[in-house]
Amino acid sequence: MRNNKKGFTLVELLAVIVILAVVMLIGITAIGPLMTNSRKAALRSDGLDLMNAAKTAYQAEALKSDPQFNSTESVCMPFEWLKTQGYTEGKEQYDGSVLVTYTGNGQYTYKYWLTNGVYYYLDANSKTGYEDAKDYNNAPAEDKTKLTNCGGIKEVKICKMATKTGSKEKVSECSKS
Repeated sequence: MRNNKKGFTLVELLAVIVILAVVMLIGITAIGPLMTNSRKAALRSDGLDLMNAAKTAYQAEALKSDPQFNSTESVCMPFEWLKTQGYTEGKEQYDGSVLVTYTGNGQYTYKYWLTNGVYYYLDANSKTGYEDAKDYNNAPAEDKTKLTNCGGIKEVKICKMATKTGSKEKVSECSKS
């Protein structure tokens, strides 16, 4: 009878399994924060896209011959209004608003309040970093209500859909609330 000793012992196989488990544990714990940061960065990028949509919407409203709209006034544009007007695509999972403020000499500033249901930004602008995003599940109720009304800032026009007087037709309007 021939004695064939090719192969691995049970101890060697267990040692390899333990080493692989340790390597996987280290990899998984390192990837978690990277995924969180990338989700926050994606939300920030989408916030900038929505802010640009509000810029376009503001310019379009200013070009209309509506005497109610004054291009030197601050305007709050809820994302729901931006969606219904066709200024955004593929952003259905978001909620929030954009504030357009006239600062003089033809200059405007833009701020956004945004959530995707996981993270949120309050009073953000183009210089806000992804690390400023907060956990939406732990958000105070006060922060959640600020999202759709530009932080609750008073004396601004708010764009919304309204029913036309004497009909069921919905029309867009930006007026003082």
